[in-house]
Amino acid sequence: MSGMERVRYERMGGVALLQFDDGKVNTFHGESIAELDRALDRAESDAEAGAVVLAGRPGYFSAGLDLKRLPGLAADELRAVIAAYGRLMLRIFAFPKPTVAVVTGHALAGGCVMLCTCDKRVAADGPWKIGLN
Repeated sequence: MSGMERVRYERMGGVALLQFDDGKVNTFHGESIAELDRALDRAESDAEAGAVVLAGRPGYFSAGLDLKRLPGLAADELRAVIAAYGRLMLRIFAFPKPTVAVVTGHALAGGCVMLCTCDKRVAADGPWKIGLN
């Protein structure tokens, strides 16, 4: 993925693949939430896509909210990011096309929540941690 692009959209036959990779542990913050939301817009409007696959990079599906970045935000900015994350999770949960999480790595906290919002989950065998505190 190029530059600051964290979410890549690719259609493979009748499936929209939304692959996210921030080069680290795929955390959620304002920009990454907006990018994933735009990719979902594209998948929803893509008449050729009958389903959506959400996938992280090998080793990390997602570590959830960006706990390094979010504490530095002003209270109103933090509330906006948390609200946007909640709307994104609800959007995936109610998405009009089937959603599948392809888990090839750790899915912690908000990453685990994302797994729970998908219709189906497929996980690679590995020493992955999947869970919520």
